[in-house]
Amino acid sequence: MLRENNRLKALFLVPSITGVLLFMIPVRYHNNWTVIVKILADAISGMMGGFLPVLCLAILTISAVMALIARTGAAFILDNPVLKECFYCTPV
Repeated sequence: MLRENNRLKALFLVPSITGVLLFMIPVRYHNNWTVIVKILADAISGMMGGFLPVLCLAILTISAVMALIARTGAAFILDNPVLKECFYCTPV
């Protein structure tokens, strides 16, 4: 029982501490104060360059098309619980 209690505490504390470190603790970076998430976002944005808007458009388009297909009653979506949860939505 004690071991399970420690495991549950770790499952709570590890993500909580990670979130505090990433979002709330300022660090000095290039003579400016910022948070670690901003540094990571800038690095990813720099690596992806001009591809990022295309990626966002592709994700949005694929999601919209899959939602329309799901609304037509496609069995491959409706029979799969994950796909149904993601793409079968109301018209609004």
